[in-house]
Amino acid sequence: MSFVCPRERGRFAYLNIFLRDMIALGAVYKPVAREVGIDGRFTVNAQSTFTLPGHTAGTQLFFDRTPASWDELDQVLKATTIQLTIGKPATTVTYRTNPEFDTLMHEMASQNPAMTGSFTTEAALADCRKYRGEGAR
Repeated sequence: MSFVCPRERGRFAYLNIFLRDMIALGAVYKPVAREVGIDGRFTVNAQSTFTLPGHTAGTQLFFDRTPASWDELDQVLKATTIQLTIGKPATTVTYRTNPEFDTLMHEMASQNPAMTGSFTTEAALADCRKYRGEGAR
């Protein structure tokens, strides 16, 4: 899973979810050869559930961070557990953050801050807006 922040202000930043590894682990999902629209049903931290429009191409899913989806997509970016259901028949995948990975990234950044860094989701979103020349939302 990655968050992409294109410099062009005419394009939305977006969440890109890669299903190739999930399919290899047994998730039932039929990749499509051409780009098609999808609805992704997200459950965030077992508390909040919502549907976001997106599209898929091959084994990748894309969800744009539009003015209509800012709040929900930001919940996904900040979550510790994300459950995503797509397609018919339904495919459900669950992502969990690993606190040990966060600790490792902070340790690596402190050893060589010139080469790498670690920051919060809020800081990444703020950097994305700055990179694109946008004001605060």
